[in-house]
Amino acid sequence: MRIAILAGARARVPAPLEVWLVDISATGARITLGELLEHGASCVLELPPALGSLTLSARVVWSGVFGGEQTTEGERHLIYQSGLTFADLTTNQRTALAGVVERFTRRRGPRRGHA
Repeated sequence: MRIAILAGARARVPAPLEVWLVDISATGARITLGELLEHGASCVLELPPALGSLTLSARVVWSGVFGGEQTTEGERHLIYQSGLTFADLTTNQRTALAGVVERFTRRRGPRRGHA
């Protein structure tokens, strides 16, 4: 089950990047950011305190242009999304991540048209 979330987070690839966490599951996450991540790149996703302050190792499984925005100076900046799969999680990390997914599942209730 993948839970839709829109929250600030941080990814290190290897330098820290501010990202938006779009959704998360027990196996991975989707993020929105201002840089294109390379397919297969290793990264670390740092969840905010509201999501348990977890630090999770991950690998980029897809990445692409999501949209763009224009600054007041007329410059155009692309916005990207990337799919991450979690890797090498400890039992404690898996348990904590399952708790985050469970907590958001209860808050939102079942989505119509989904099992």
